[in-house]
Amino acid sequence: MPQVEHGPRSLDKKEQYALQRAIEKDLQLARIRYPKRWVSRQRDASLAIFLLHTGLRLHEALALQMDDIQLQERKGQVTVRQGKGGKSRTVPLNVAARKALQEWLSVRPENGGTFLWVGLENESPQALSGRSVQRGLMRLGRAANLDRLTPHILRHSFAKNLIDSGVGLEKVAALLGHSNLNTTRIYITPNQKDLEQAVERLVSD
Repeated sequence: MPQVEHGPRSLDKKEQYALQRAIEKDLQLARIRYPKRWVSRQRDASLAIFLLHTGLRLHEALALQMDDIQLQERKGQVTVRQGKGGKSRTVPLNVAARKALQEWLSVRPENGGTFLWVGLENESPQALSGRSVQRGLMRLGRAANLDRLTPHILRHSFAKNLIDSGVGLEKVAALLGHSNLNTTRIYITPNQKDLEQAVERLVSD
């Protein structure tokens, strides 16, 4: 019997709100409990929001240099120079992504070097590792009662948010750095949660 194809796992709006609340609570507690180390919690929080609102792949985000960011009061953008297949693209930043970046930059060490996201374990900050990001997201995911939280799930959630808002496939593909529209079409395939919500509407309508 052929296996039914579902869209990729993403966070629905309720789960995204839960993540946001968990992040806010985590930062409040970290300031009280870890006054000298809460900067790493701010970094993890900012990076989670940044990934959710830009859809960057993890390696793209970690490769960002300080010179790749342009922030203004009402707009901003990041230039991805190491996209898949060596292609570069520019991704606009919405208000949530800009706020997350500004909060990180306000506490980022001055000796942080050229990379945007840096590890804080050593006296001289180094480029942030993917493993550190995974650990931070897993911790925030548990706090939000999510089964698992990964950079890829945040990327999928960004794409699904765009599709659900009526953004066309061509624009979604450009933002995600897809060279083939067929790759982007997975986001118009209903996932399991979409199907569950569809049948629930039969009762609520």
